Amino acid sequence: MIQKYKQNKKNRKEQQNKHYKKNWKDKRNYIAQEIANQRKTPENIITGYHQTSAQAAQAILATGFRVGAGGIAGGGIYFALKKEDTNWKAHQKGVILKCQVDVGSCKIMTQMEPRLTGEDLKKQGFDSVYFPANYMNVGLNYPEYVIYNPSRIKKIEYA
Repeated sequence: MIQKYKQNKKNRKEQQNKHYKKNWKDKRNYIAQEIANQRKTPENIITGYHQTSAQAAQAILATGFRVGAGGIAGGGIYFALKKEDTNWKAHQKGVILKCQVDVGSCKIMTQMEPRLTGEDLKKQGFDSVYFPANYMNVGLNYPEYVIYNPSRIKKIEYA
């Protein structure tokens, strides 16, 4: 009886693992296709939204973005694909900037890497990172891009 219980438990676990692996592969393929579909130009330009304080927004419009000190993918410049997805960034009290961003070659992130740097990413052959919405253990409810070189931002304006 105990042997049969253990075998059934093992079979259920194997079935669960197959299910999770299939779902993970399906999700990864979907994400890869989503990124490929976003390639509208050879530079891979997206419209990204960034929320910050009014004072910081004025400085950004005057002199451009600076790479941040930290985050879920290290010190970078973070962009959402929709204005409303930036609300939690500045506690809904900031200014939203609309930017044309050349994200170049994107690394799909499946987990947080708070120590990641632009140099590390460049060594891996990537220009930016992409966090899909609701993916694995990242905890984002929306997709987000992170770039590490401010020169990849082609246009900045108020949203």
